[in-house]
Amino acid sequence: MSCRIQNNGFTLIELIVVLAIISAIATIIAPYASRTNNTLKIKEHALNIAETIKYAIDLAGNSQKSVILTIDTKNKSYRLKRAGDNGRLESIDGFYGMTRVLGNDTQISNLNGFSANGRYQTLLFDPAKQWPNASLSISNIDILEKIKINYKSVTIESSTYF
Repeated sequence: MSCRIQNNGFTLIELIVVLAIISAIATIIAPYASRTNNTLKIKEHALNIAETIKYAIDLAGNSQKSVILTIDTKNKSYRLKRAGDNGRLESIDGFYGMTRVLGNDTQISNLNGFSANGRYQTLLFDPAKQWPNASLSISNIDILEKIKINYKSVTIESSTYF
């Protein structure tokens, strides 16, 4: 009668080899995951600004009052204001967050068609005047998003740097 012992487990060497392979794959993939996260942040910022511009266009058309988009290039933020009944600018009810701040690694550039006033760039949506044609770029080291405003149309173009 022979006695056989069955070994269905893994040896220590096999486990170490598998862990080494997983570590190597994780090391290779990690920079790409970080870039993907940065890319998604910029895409989200561009989408939020484009939606804000569409909101400004609709609000100016429906209320028949001027709406101003102000971009603070130093603080990397933007906000909307509307002309009140007394002609002064006022905050817009329902525009949650009032001032939106972008990430520190985000750059706002190429503001074409905006009016410059120091570090502030403004875009006026006035129902009594022609709607603006303008553009701006939002970028980081991984991606560039260009937002184009043409009459009442807002589009986003992407360029990835990988």
